[in-house]
Amino acid sequence: MSTPDGSWKILVKTPLGSQAGRLDLATEGTTLSGKATMRDGELDIVNGTADGNDLNWEIKVKRPLPMTGHFSATVAGDRLSGKAKLGPMGEATFEGSRITGDD
Repeated sequence: MSTPDGSWKILVKTPLGSQAGRLDLATEGTTLSGKATMRDGELDIVNGTADGNDLNWEIKVKRPLPMTGHFSATVAGDRLSGKAKLGPMGEATFEGSRITGDD
């Protein structure tokens, strides 16, 4: 089992184009918490869960329109990948790599 704890460089591929960002994740038991930093700023991860290598969380977005994004991801070593449901904007995929001291 790979722990999601730490910082991740991510690339989210939405219907409106790709956006680079960062996830800072922490687990306590099966609770996942943290922040997502994207071009519009820092957003809290809410309702997060961790079950082995499988992660689920929500992010409440205010721009370009208010909505809740529902994310699911799988961690494999220093890589993660997943999908997001972005309300009226449709679905997105994302992938990322763990930020190490060399990044």
